[in-house]
Amino acid sequence: MKQKPLTNEEVAYFCEQLGMMIEAGIPLADGLEALAQEADDQRLKEVAEQLCTAMNEDITLAAAMERSGIFPDYAVKTVKIGLVTGRLENTLKGLSEYYEKRADIRSTVTSAFSHPLLLLAMMTVVVIVMVVKIIPMFRDIFFRFDESAAAAAESSVDFAYKLGIVLMIVLLAVLVIAAVTALLSAFPKTRKALYGAGSNFIFTRKISEAVAMADVTSALCMMAECGISPEESLELAKGLTGNKRISARLDECEKLVLEGEGFADAVKKSGLLNPMDSHSLRSAYKAGTFETAWRKISERCQNECDRRIYGAVSLIEPIMIGIIAVMIGSLLLAVMLPMTGNPVKMYIVSTVLFTLIIVWFLVSVGNADEVAREKQCSSVEDEIMNGAVLCYSIEGEYPPSLYYLEENYGITAINISSAMTISGRIYARR
Repeated sequence: MKQKPLTNEEVAYFCEQLGMMIEAGIPLADGLEALAQEADDQRLKEVAEQLCTAMNEDITLAAAMERSGIFPDYAVKTVKIGLVTGRLENTLKGLSEYYEKRADIRSTVTSAFSHPLLLLAMMTVVVIVMVVKIIPMFRDIFFRFDESAAAAAESSVDFAYKLGIVLMIVLLAVLVIAAVTALLSAFPKTRKALYGAGSNFIFTRKISEAVAMADVTSALCMMAECGISPEESLELAKGLTGNKRISARLDECEKLVLEGEGFADAVKKSGLLNPMDSHSLRSAYKAGTFETAWRKISERCQNECDRRIYGAVSLIEPIMIGIIAVMIGSLLLAVMLPMTGNPVKMYIVSTVLFTLIIVWFLVSVGNADEVAREKQCSSVEDEIMNGAVLCYSIEGEYPPSLYYLEENYGITAINISSAMTISGRIYARR
C-alpha cells in the first residue's frame, strides 16, 4: 500500500531533528534509530524506522528516502548532493528552513482566501433560504389578497423566484469549483498544475509569480548556504514551480551559467531577479557575502508574496459583500415592492433603495482600494530605501533623484505623484 507523502511541516521537522543529531556527533544510522525510539509523533517514528531498516541494507540516506516514496523529489536530490559534498548537516538544516517557508507560504494562501470562501458559503445559504422559504411564503401571502392585488404581485414574485434560482445555481457551482480546487491542491502534482494554471489567468498572474519567486529564491538561498553549485541549484529549482514564466527564466539562467557566464551576471541577464536585487547579488558575489544577499532577497520575495496575497484579499472581501448586498437587495425589492400598491411609489422606492445599495458598494470598494494603495506605498518606500542604500554601497554616494534609481537600479512602480508622497514621508520621518 502506497504511503501518504509527508507534508511540508513533517519534512521540515524530520530534517531539523536529523540535522541536530548529526551536529551532536551521532552517526546517521544511530540518529535514525534514536528518532524511531524517542519520537513522540507516530508518523515521524514510522518514517525513522523505515529509513533505519533501509540503511541497514547498506544504502545511502538519499536512496532510503527515495525508496520510501514519501519524501519530495527536491529533498531527495538535495540530500544526495549534501552526501557527495560532505555537507549533509548544513543541507538538512537548510531543507528544514526551506520547507518551513514553504509551509508558511501555503498557510498564507490558505488563510487569506478562506474568509472570502466563508462569505461565499454564507451568501449561498442566505439565497437558498430566500428561494426555499421566504419567497414562497410571500407568494402565499399575496395570493390571499383580492385578485387585482394578486395579479399585480404575481409577475414580481415570479421574477424574484427565478432570479433566486439562477443565483443559487451560480453560487453552488462556484462553491463546488472552490471545493474541488481545494481538494486537488492537497496533492503535490495537482497543486503544482493549479499554480501553473494560475500563472496564465490575468487576475492571479501577479500573485502566482510572487508565490513562485518566494519559493524559488528560498530554495536558491538554502542551496547557496549549503555550498551547492549554481548549475545544480538551478536544475533543482526548476522542479519547484509550475509557473511557466519563472521556469523560462530559470532555464535561461541555467543556459547562461553552462555557457560560462557568472552566476550573478546570468541572474541579471535572464531577468530572474529584478535589477535592484541583481545589482545587490553581483556586489555580494564580489565581496564574498552572497549567502547574506540571497537571504535578504528571499525575505524580500516572501514579503512581496504576502503583500500581493493580502492586497488581493483586501479587494475581494468588500466586493463580495457588495455583491451580497446587491443580490439580496434585488430579491427583497422584487418581493416587497408589490406591497406598496402604487406603481409610482414602487418606482421611487426601488430607485432610492437600489441607489443606496450601489453607493454603499462603491464606498466599500473605495475603502479597500485605499488600503491597497497604502500597502503599495509602503512597499515602494521600502524599495526606494533599499535602492538608495545599494547605490551608496556601490557608488559611494546616494542617488541624486528617484529617476536615477529607476534608470540604473530598476526601481519600478514609481510615478511622480507617488514618488513625491513617499519622499515626503521619508523626510518627515527624519
